[in-house]
Amino acid sequence: MRFFLNRTSEGTFLPYRCVSVLCLFVACALSTSGQTLSYSTYLSDDQSFPIAALPVAVNATGETCALFVNYRAGAKLRSDASVVYSFSNIPVASSPFGGNTTLVAIDSNGNCYLAGNGVINPTAGAFQSTPKSPPDSPSPFVVKLDGSGNISFATYLGGSGVDTPTGIAVDNSGNVYLVGVTSSNDFPTLRAHQAALATPPDLFIAVLNPTGTGLVYSTYWGGNGTESTPSIAVDGSENAYITGQTSSKDFPTVSPLQANLMGSSSAFLIKLAQSGTPAYSTYLGIQNTGVGVAADSNGAGYVAGYTTGNPTSPGAFVTKVSSD
Repeated sequence: MRFFLNRTSEGTFLPYRCVSVLCLFVACALSTSGQTLSYSTYLSDDQSFPIAALPVAVNATGETCALFVNYRAGAKLRSDASVVYSFSNIPVASSPFGGNTTLVAIDSNGNCYLAGNGVINPTAGAFQSTPKSPPDSPSPFVVKLDGSGNISFATYLGGSGVDTPTGIAVDNSGNVYLVGVTSSNDFPTLRAHQAALATPPDLFIAVLNPTGTGLVYSTYWGGNGTESTPSIAVDGSENAYITGQTSSKDFPTVSPLQANLMGSSSAFLIKLAQSGTPAYSTYLGIQNTGVGVAADSNGAGYVAGYTTGNPTSPGAFVTKVSSD
């Protein structure tokens, strides 16, 4: 693999070169006005792997963690697009049935967090040192890389069924939040609002401590239908916000804005306190799917997604749920 880096002066787009048909660029970083480029750079021209829409995470200082090359490699960039380090073979080995890193997050100290399904080398004291899943369904994992690219911890996090992580976040204390869908009846739980699997697939919402040696809390969340596409955000007070889609008529609700399923499916929004106690859980709309979620400093949750509620004019939506 080759890396091509060329930091541009602000307002100038001057890529170094791209010598193949498929080239990955990371971080077209725009200025605060949105009218000029701060930098734009190629990272790889390796044609041996497919390149698709790839995850990226940025912290408040402009440091970036990005995944690319079949979701098994990536890099950390400084705010000027220079490379701090690059990495490959995460997971360290792929099973015959596949295994890739699909999620990335970064904290305020520049530590990168990776999650996906595959085979890893767990670190000493890891919360889960062995995978429980069947050979044809690689187990979820979480890996933390420090500011220099060294592995701080690596652990599995899953049960004996099919578990798919779909969202990751990290809070100011370094706790790592992982959400996804599970069919495991033995997914690890702690301080769970819902201790048992309902009708698979259900959501899982799990939080690892900063050292990856234990859980802060972990719970199932679902009903008699299907839950899917969860994503997560965390605010400055370490409240977690989760959205996605459910078809369950008995989806667990708490102080709901919308108490009942309308149509065959609905978006939802869950807010959990630092301890895992729900502040609220609500359906959110009709025939729609929550895709992205964010939170502000006042504790409000924001959901973006798409709707097919009106068959003649499907479209996108953005919803804000206040903290009171």
